[in-house]
Amino acid sequence: MRLSISQIRTDGGTQSRAEIHQITVVEYATAIKEGHLFPPIVVFYDGNYYWLVDGFHRLSAHLLAGYQDLEVEVKQGTLREAILYAVGANAEHGLRRSPADKYHAVSLLLADEEWSSWSDRMIAKQTFTSPPFVAKVRSILIIKANTERVYTTKHGSQSSMDTSLIGKAKKYHTLQLQLNVWEKLQHYQEKMGLESMSASINQLLALDTNIPKAIPNVSVTDTTVNRWIGFDPGLAVVRWAVLEGPETSYDLPKILDYGTLETTKKRPTSERLWELEQDLVTLLREFQPNNVAMEIPFMGENPKTTRSVLEAAGVIQLVCYREIGIVPVHLYPSMWKSHIGSGRADHEEVTDTLSVLFNLNNVGKSRLDAIGIAYGAFCGVKVNE
Repeated sequence: MRLSISQIRTDGGTQSRAEIHQITVVEYATAIKEGHLFPPIVVFYDGNYYWLVDGFHRLSAHLLAGYQDLEVEVKQGTLREAILYAVGANAEHGLRRSPADKYHAVSLLLADEEWSSWSDRMIAKQTFTSPPFVAKVRSILIIKANTERVYTTKHGSQSSMDTSLIGKAKKYHTLQLQLNVWEKLQHYQEKMGLESMSASINQLLALDTNIPKAIPNVSVTDTTVNRWIGFDPGLAVVRWAVLEGPETSYDLPKILDYGTLETTKKRPTSERLWELEQDLVTLLREFQPNNVAMEIPFMGENPKTTRSVLEAAGVIQLVCYREIGIVPVHLYPSMWKSHIGSGRADHEEVTDTLSVLFNLNNVGKSRLDAIGIAYGAFCGVKVNE
């Protein structure tokens, strides 16, 4: 049936995406004007109102194209039932969900008193995400709730303050400054023959008469911990993994997380590269690695595939340098594969080896190449450029 756009409610908390992507709206509107037909949007009717649950971009595009009504699929249900439907509505069609979209969908359920009592697995099933992802969002929201203070401004309005950083050192987006200071302190300690880094700091501070000559309980942050992110580049799928461990330790590094970044199929390459760029920014800002490793793309016989992989690799290098000031370390496939066994190992052999090495359970046929890339680079494997 067709329904007037003015009858459709969009203010009931049924928007599962973090935001509307205006580029997509313009693209849809252009296609609509050219005569292309889109699937009906989905609304829930509660007896009084039609609540939009699936098709926010299509609705905006029809408005932009000058339409007053559009085709809809009507389902009977309450507003709460509409929200439950909406959080998983965009998982398998339309504009691919970004990590921010998934985070927002999960947050909608965790913000509710009833739904937040559900298990991570139940929420993951409803939102088409994974239990570990839900657990991560749940922990973030708990920390935020415990550190956010609501107060009244001098103008009488309500505002909030994040108190989690009060009394803590500023977190830099790059560790380069800390590393430089660390190296200078080490050099000074060796030159003066001092026993500890704390003694070096106290002696340097004592040179200034305006600073107390004794600094009790001085603690120095260990900047020798390396956090590597490894990338297995591709246009359709970029596999990534984040490993962390002490630089001087012989123990296995810890896997912080791993996964994939996927671009929307059957879309222009430029748009898919833009999607990749957006997801990479989110990923790097979340984990803040101080090292990056990337596999050197295989030059296959198909020039189209080779070109697309190289384009994706270029975007990865660009974003890494722009966001965190790091030029990725490059590894040939045979190099990091040799590090874990055989340079000729296929994907199944790599998965089997890494799942045993890092005690990963139930990975199935998942490709763990990015873990191998990050692990090889963490252990010093690289191309000498």
